[in-house]
Amino acid sequence: GKDKLAVLKAFFQQAEDMGSSSVLRKIPGFQSYTPQSGQIFGILRQMQEDFEGDLSHAQKAELKAIEDYKGLKQAKEAEIEAGRKQQTQLEQEDAEFREKNVQAYEEFLDTQAQVKTDKTFLANLQKRCAETDKEYEARTKSRLEEIVAVQDTIAYLSSDDAFENFDKTMNTPSSFLQTRRSSALKKGEQVLRLRAAQALRRTGSAQLEVLAQAVQLDAFEKVKAAIDAMVVELGKQQQEEIQHRDWCIDETNKNNRSLAAAEDKKADLESEISDLTKTIEGLTKSIKEKKADIAEMQVEMKKASEIREAENADFQQMVMDQQITQAILTKALDRMKEVYADNIYALDQQPGAPHIQTSSNHTDPGNGPARFDKYEKSASGNKVL
Repeated sequence: GKDKLAVLKAFFQQAEDMGSSSVLRKIPGFQSYTPQSGQIFGILRQMQEDFEGDLSHAQKAELKAIEDYKGLKQAKEAEIEAGRKQQTQLEQEDAEFREKNVQAYEEFLDTQAQVKTDKTFLANLQKRCAETDKEYEARTKSRLEEIVAVQDTIAYLSSDDAFENFDKTMNTPSSFLQTRRSSALKKGEQVLRLRAAQALRRTGSAQLEVLAQAVQLDAFEKVKAAIDAMVVELGKQQQEEIQHRDWCIDETNKNNRSLAAAEDKKADLESEISDLTKTIEGLTKSIKEKKADIAEMQVEMKKASEIREAENADFQQMVMDQQITQAILTKALDRMKEVYADNIYALDQQPGAPHIQTSSNHTDPGNGPARFDKYEKSASGNKVL
């Protein structure tokens, strides 16, 4: 190719020199000169064919390069789109994990507040239960003392000695009144429930653009450089995405650990609440049983009071009868004194000579006249309980 081009250039240069020279025109026989240019035309045709062949190969190579570039471009665009989708998905997951983290932290704060409230409630409950136990012990002791006193009183008033020694009565009615108001424990359930705050922070990354331009025969190096630069940029972006993914995985693990701890805390609180509920149920049952015992004792006391009232009514009737008897005897004695006022000594004389013969002696009056002993007030009514 180069040799043919050199021959062609030499031929053109010789023709130019010969055309510009006037000497050649004066040479005899110049007019009859026939140019020998067949070889030149052959060279030109051969060069034309070579150039056309080279052009065809170059065009085919260019078309192939264009097709390869389009395929590479589509592949890279698909990778970029996939990377963008993955980035969007990771950002969404990151936002969701952040939101869950915030919610878990708020739940943790709520759990801590609930634990503090439950501890305060338990302390108050224990204090009130202790006070209730003391009150119940004092009440039981007082009630037993009252019951024992009533039983002793009934036993004393019902004894034979008491009935024989009654002379007078002091009516001191006793009443037993006991009031008690039970205060029920109220469990205020503070359900302080707080709303979750949303914190969405989206991070942006560099976007790649590939510009398609018309490529000529001398532009392959620029295209290659642009492709290499794009590959490097995609590699950097992929590395950043990997780091971001690792960070998301680490944050997810932290969130999972936090959630597990919160669940454990929640389970502990539920167990504590269950224990407190059982304790309250037990205390409620015990209080109910004690109330039933107190009600039963009150019924027994009421029955004992009714029996005592009936016995007291009988006793009052007996005392009234005795008073009437005493009044009758006193009236009879006064009537006798009116008759035997001058012979009072006869009533008080010692055993001596009878006015009639009787079977009496100095120790036994026999069938002699009856005499009164020294009159003393009855002591049966000195003590009335």
